[in-house]
Amino acid sequence: MEKTADLQLNQANNSISKWLLVVVFIAPAIFAWWALKANWFNLAVTNQGQLLQPAIVLNNQQLPQKLQNKWVISFFADANCSQCDNAEYLLNQVRAALGKEQARSEIALISSESLIKQTELAQIKLNSTEVTQLAAGHFYIIDPLGQIILQYSLEQTPSSAATVLEQDKILGKAILADLRKLLKLSKIG
Repeated sequence: MEKTADLQLNQANNSISKWLLVVVFIAPAIFAWWALKANWFNLAVTNQGQLLQPAIVLNNQQLPQKLQNKWVISFFADANCSQCDNAEYLLNQVRAALGKEQARSEIALISSESLIKQTELAQIKLNSTEVTQLAAGHFYIIDPLGQIILQYSLEQTPSSAATVLEQDKILGKAILADLRKLLKLSKIG
């Protein structure tokens, strides 16, 4: 009688152990799948700018010769070029901060029409279909293949940044961080 009681107890323990084993190994997989479907976390995004999906492809004829096969940090200027001085300063600072990788990059202004104000920066003229996808007053990174891939705006900086100078510093650091990553991972340009 004792043996049958022990045998039944062992069988009960074995079935509990089996179910416990199933729960321990399968439950986390089900939980992870559910968390992924529910978008509970960010999927390993490290870029600080907004990734343009799909990238805006520029025609090689639109890019001046000195910008071809280079990483380009650009600013989309309006016709009045009201923010060009500030943008030009920021672009120069970001490019200078690249150090030895500076030779792989250039800076430019993007516009849809001729700018009233003359600047020393190279200019990229876009047609009307490409302009609708871009926003005036935003910064962009263009890869050596001529694709606009990342967008930065002043709205990305926290509102706690009191002055324009502090906002520019935050924006410049974001552009610089992404550009350094791109230059490190890229063998082109």
